[in-house]
Order: sequence, then C-alpha cells, then structure tokens
Amino acid sequence: MARPELVARIEGLMDGLVADLQRLAEISSVSFPNHPREEVLRAHDVLVALLRSAGCRP
Repeated sequence: MARPELVARIEGLMDGLVADLQRLAEISSVSFPNHPREEVLRAHDVLVALLRSAGCRP
C-alpha cells in the first residue's frame, strides 16, 4: 500500500478509533484496591468486541 493510500485509510478510520478509545476510557479505573469486578468484566467485554470487530479470533 502506498503512503497516500495508507494515510487516507487511517484518516478514514480515525473517528471510529477515537470513539472506541472513548468507550474504553469511560470505564472506571481498575487500578485501585477493591475495585468493582463488574468494571473489569465490562472492560473485558468491550475489548473483546473491539478485537473481534477488527477481525481477531481466538
């Protein structure tokens, strides 16, 4: 893929990528003691969905 095509592809994906990062950032931090398990599971589910939509498979 030539550089101009790559740049155009990235630009076309950017809005979706930013939205995906915002979804992840909205999930409460799990870096503190006794964090809610539900938020860990929520982060897991969002990340799995994002990876699957990108074509990743187990």
